[in-house]
Amino acid sequence: MDIDNFLTDRSIPLWKANIIVFSCLFIMVLVLFFLQVEQTRRAFLQDQMAHAQILSNVFKLHVRNAVESQKITDQIVKTHLRNIASFIDYLDSFEPFSPQELELFARRTGLYGIAIIRPNGKIVTSVREWLEKFPYTCNSKESFSRDHDAHLLILSKKGRYSEGCIVCALPSTDFERLQAQIGLSSVMKALRDVKGVISIEIDRVGASVNGTGLQSPEIEIQGKTNSPYVTMSIPVENKVLKVILDASRYRDSMNRLWRNFFLISLFILLGGAILSYWLYKKQRQEMRRAVLIEKAMSRQREDAMIGRAAATIAHEVRNPLNAVHMGLQRLLLESDSLDESEKRLLKLSLTSIRQANSIISNLLEFSRPISPKVKDVILDKLLEEVIYVLGPEQRGIEVKFTYNRRPVKISIDPELMRQVFLNLVKNAIEAQSNGGYLDIIVEDMPQRVIIRMRNGGIMPKENQVERLLEPYFTTKIKGTGIGLPYSKRIVSAHGGQMDVQLKDGAFEVEITIPKVGGIQS
Repeated sequence: MDIDNFLTDRSIPLWKANIIVFSCLFIMVLVLFFLQVEQTRRAFLQDQMAHAQILSNVFKLHVRNAVESQKITDQIVKTHLRNIASFIDYLDSFEPFSPQELELFARRTGLYGIAIIRPNGKIVTSVREWLEKFPYTCNSKESFSRDHDAHLLILSKKGRYSEGCIVCALPSTDFERLQAQIGLSSVMKALRDVKGVISIEIDRVGASVNGTGLQSPEIEIQGKTNSPYVTMSIPVENKVLKVILDASRYRDSMNRLWRNFFLISLFILLGGAILSYWLYKKQRQEMRRAVLIEKAMSRQREDAMIGRAAATIAHEVRNPLNAVHMGLQRLLLESDSLDESEKRLLKLSLTSIRQANSIISNLLEFSRPISPKVKDVILDKLLEEVIYVLGPEQRGIEVKFTYNRRPVKISIDPELMRQVFLNLVKNAIEAQSNGGYLDIIVEDMPQRVIIRMRNGGIMPKENQVERLLEPYFTTKIKGTGIGLPYSKRIVSAHGGQMDVQLKDGAFEVEITIPKVGGIQS
């Protein structure tokens, strides 16, 4: 019976079930891995969202501070200039200022310039023609303006004590420096210096692609796997703060997840493959053992049937054959009236009866239990005796012995093993009627002895080799098919093994026999 067919005839093998279990385990690990990847991505985005909210609040706070500081600064400057203008107006009402006096007053008060516009349109100024360069107005009670190019703060105010107009200009360099330190540009610079921030800028007036306006921060992971970054669009009042952050922490987390996934997957795949292979080999061994047991039981049943058949044949056929044999012998001896052709016919009949009786004897011998009577034997001498008795050299067959060491001492039943060797050498002689060769190779090993007999001549077909050890199967015209199976039974009774095969164009019989302790009853 074929092992693979034996396996397929049973329920699902353990190694296949093991593969299914490990496949399900791998799929579960794969699902858990992608869930963990998604969870890591969401946790990172939530962390970045909190970061974005912090940046948004910081930015809004600094924007408000910048705006408030601008208002406070302008208010302080306006109050300062208003007081100076009121003081000039008050002094001018007692005694009009001259240009030199205004120049001196401007230096003392830190002003860039002072101008008094009389009701008649006459202008008294500290710096000649400076009013022509800067915008001012005297149409309202008070006006305040900023000249960014000249870095001046200009206040014009109608006089309280006179009908004229006083214009004062204060340098704005120090105020602009203060605004730069607490203003939006310094905030942007400070935020760019924060660890993990790649770039930060005011992108545009807050409007998303669909034109509905950016209501909440938008975060997206972009870039290559080895250098990812996070783009955050944060709405701040009517602007959008665009921040690009380094996502190396996210990359490291993902790399760690992938590394762990590959290690676990490799462990599962290797473990599943090794365990499945081990279970497969183990189950094949068990199935092979079961097949061998089944074959042994089948052979035992066949042997029992042969024993019963042999007993029946011996009882029902052998006695009549003996009577016929004795009658023909008496007729041959006592009938003088028979001619030569009739005597020859009687002799042929006697030969056929003896052949039939021999077949019955072989059948009876094959069916009997084998109980070896072992003793220490020199194997090489036993083989040489068999060759001497059969004399294959006289039939044109060259015999070659090969020993790895001599003498070869072994515990066997010499009569039974002599019968085995006689049978094998006889088969080699019959397969080479026109001469040939017989190689006998003996390997003496510590625990066992291996005997190989190789011969040429007529070879069985490939599909017939395995059946040669089956009872009653033969490729000979006059063979009974009992010789090789009976020889195998003798070897098995010694605890050994006998195999036949075609190898390198020769027919080879290999016998392995343990040196001691292998006898089976």
